Amino acid sequence: TYVLKRYWRPIRVNNPELYPTEGEIYEILDDGLDLEPKHAIAYHDIEIDGEIDSTLKLIRRNLVAQHYERRGKPLPAKRTKTDPDPSALLPEDRCHTNILMPMGESIRRFCNSLELLSCFPDYIREQKRSHDKLIIHRDANIGNLLIFERSKGTTFGRLMDYDHAKKAKEKIDITSYIRDLSSSELDIERKALQTILSHERRRKADNVVVGLNRQVDNEVLDRALKWFPEPIIGALYIAAVAKSTGLGNNASEKSICLSDLGWDEKDGVDKWPDFAN
Repeated sequence: TYVLKRYWRPIRVNNPELYPTEGEIYEILDDGLDLEPKHAIAYHDIEIDGEIDSTLKLIRRNLVAQHYERRGKPLPAKRTKTDPDPSALLPEDRCHTNILMPMGESIRRFCNSLELLSCFPDYIREQKRSHDKLIIHRDANIGNLLIFERSKGTTFGRLMDYDHAKKAKEKIDITSYIRDLSSSELDIERKALQTILSHERRRKADNVVVGLNRQVDNEVLDRALKWFPEPIIGALYIAAVAKSTGLGNNASEKSICLSDLGWDEKDGVDKWPDFAN
């Protein structure tokens, strides 16, 4: 069973190499991957009388208004950072596109708990493969998580709908962002971070209550201060991870350590937190 996805994809005039078409992205993802079915069977732009069907040429006939202004509220002569960019108000050209894809079931229609649990690692692996190929989905949500059936009757999970995806130009070594703090600076920021995380002094930041019922090792504090530019950002991250894993919900004499947060060093090298295990 297949599904025909027909939609109007935006034509990116600026930096088109950053925005491959959805069909092109599926080709990138499927390249070197021995997995059936593929993301897409076929794709093409619809043509009318030998000309690509687009909103600007065939519908608007290249006619656009000189200025787009909200009635009664003209654009300001000088823009601040929060004002809309006038160029962003111009109509965007879109191309009529067809993509033939295999039919999948919504994750909401899983057969049993085992199928649900077995599919979620597939979604994580799919996103990791995408990132390895410099593809960023930018719309990962439960509506784009589908269950597909293999030829042998088994199922697997797949992240679909890459119509908002973007292709990065290159990978950047995240270790280049590690902060090099002196002993005195580290001591000051460590105390500030510990204060934020402490149970006695809860505080709200970005509508998130920061405060744990467990102590946090100094190694965890120091690692957070290496990765994050401010103590409050490090505190929000530690609190979010600890609470989502259940580590911070119950009082315990044992402090939260690096391995609890997936932060333990591997081969003596600082790496981004890894929650694979």
